Amino acid sequence: MTTYATYAPESRDLQLDKLSAVDFELIISLHGEIKRGERTLICRVNGNNGEMFVRRYTNDSGDIYRAVHFAGGAHGPHPIALETPEHRRQKDYWARAAEDSGYAADLEVPVKGAGVMDVVISGGDVPTDIEVQHSEIHEKEVRRRTTRYYRAGYLPVWFNDAGGDRPRWLYEVPALGCNALPWDVLPPRRQVTATGLGVLRAVRCDVSVTQFNGRCPDTGGRPCGRTHPLVTAGRIGLRVDDVAGMLPAGQLVPLAYRTGATFLVSPEDLARYQDATGGQGVWLPGGKPGTGGKRAYQQRPEPCQYPEHEAGDLAGPVLTLIRRPMEPVGRARHRAVAAGNLCPGCGESELTFGRELCQTCRVLGRTPR
Repeated sequence: MTTYATYAPESRDLQLDKLSAVDFELIISLHGEIKRGERTLICRVNGNNGEMFVRRYTNDSGDIYRAVHFAGGAHGPHPIALETPEHRRQKDYWARAAEDSGYAADLEVPVKGAGVMDVVISGGDVPTDIEVQHSEIHEKEVRRRTTRYYRAGYLPVWFNDAGGDRPRWLYEVPALGCNALPWDVLPPRRQVTATGLGVLRAVRCDVSVTQFNGRCPDTGGRPCGRTHPLVTAGRIGLRVDDVAGMLPAGQLVPLAYRTGATFLVSPEDLARYQDATGGQGVWLPGGKPGTGGKRAYQQRPEPCQYPEHEAGDLAGPVLTLIRRPMEPVGRARHRAVAAGNLCPGCGESELTFGRELCQTCRVLGRTPR
């Protein structure tokens, strides 16, 4: 059983089965030293708050240590062990890549009351923490550690080496993966491909878009035929070495997508997503993004920050996104009729910001009737 525990005298969170050499010596030195009620070592598995002591077992291979609950504790003992060589090599790879990009990199940096961060990259605009995680971990623990490291002034980014799709426990936090490697040796520079990075596309809303599940992402009803922003983990061509330099430079930022997933995207994609959704997409640890429906109608649209969107070139390099309505169509139309301010192109939408045509008509190339 994987154990996350707090070493109370230093207010530090530790993963007991993946300890650094220094922390391993610290924890095994507690053998025979902890008495009930001192609350020196506190279990943090699935929200447990039970106190533990250290027990030593001896077999033919030598001494084995376990963290054990006092009588009446919630569950059985937890292994106390050094981190694996693979885990160490992944941290070393990140540190080397960050230093190659001109930043400082430190391993196993303690944060008072928050635990130990695996790799801290400093010297850029965004102090960054890389959390190397291969074994499965409870989602609550991921969220808790992410929130604590964020409050300590760092952008926590989780790294999973399993390859393929990100596991469920890395769904709501900034994360990336890599191509499957054995990590039996430290890979050469630029040999590890970054996976799971986000990219924004403009997609017309119809039944063929599998990511929308046959429904309009704004209303939850039938496909509307308009264009919506779609974020997927489809960015290719970057190495982990690139990401180690881009994160502290602010060239990759977290985006909270409408489904609840968090993606690392370019700042330009984040700005375009916000422009298309009335300001949604800002990621905060433990927060929930806007999910469309009635909530999406609470904000009024603002002028587009990208003049090139006026061209309406959906196939060009610049994404053109049709802003979704910020009020139910019926209410907006009644107000526009009363004000004599209907779009002359479609006769339905309200004109805003002194324009001659609404956004949809401009993108579709319509002219006043």
